[in-house]
Amino acid sequence: MVEQVSKEIIRSIKRHQNGDISDAMKRMGLNYGINYGVSIPQLRQMANQYNADFDLANHLLNTKIREAKILSSMLFNVENITTDQLIEISRKVENMELVEQFSRNMYASITNLNLLLPVLSNGNTWQKLLAVYSASWCVKINAACPTKVVEWGIEQINSYQDNDDKMAQKAVGFLFQSLASINGDYKKQMVILAEKMLKSDNAAVQALAQEFLWLNMG
Repeated sequence: MVEQVSKEIIRSIKRHQNGDISDAMKRMGLNYGINYGVSIPQLRQMANQYNADFDLANHLLNTKIREAKILSSMLFNVENITTDQLIEISRKVENMELVEQFSRNMYASITNLNLLLPVLSNGNTWQKLLAVYSASWCVKINAACPTKVVEWGIEQINSYQDNDDKMAQKAVGFLFQSLASINGDYKKQMVILAEKMLKSDNAAVQALAQEFLWLNMG
């Protein structure tokens, strides 16, 4: 049954393929085994036609097809999934697009995200990014985001060190903005923290703080 539905989904993906988008993504460094160039809104429409199902989502995730992997992030049932399964899934998030999609579509809504974040942040590069983006999206879109996730996010910014990796700096910047969007009190707290970071000897820390203040002091 799972394989049959999976084949049906992949046929639908092929009908929406866009070679120009696929080529553009390759030039951006997003390499997949197979990339049909289907847009995220189109994939979301496809996902809405199916019920969340672990076996189906896991089957799609384990293909070499970009669109199937992204669709899987929309079809896992986050209310009925174990920590071990979440960690195993995170190991298959292997580029920035997948980090963005899995963090927003799936991990941001996990009830015990605060327990998973330390595990992910001690993992590989993509897992670390997944942790930061998941916390950011939890704050932005999940009304039930645990306070401990917010506290974890603040700790990440407080401990931010010079990092030449632009993806890491972008991730922390997004977390900064997300925390500031909670309410006025958190925004003030983030502004004070940014002003403190401006005094850092690390150029990357200064740049992060300057960007945040530029966006929030108008």
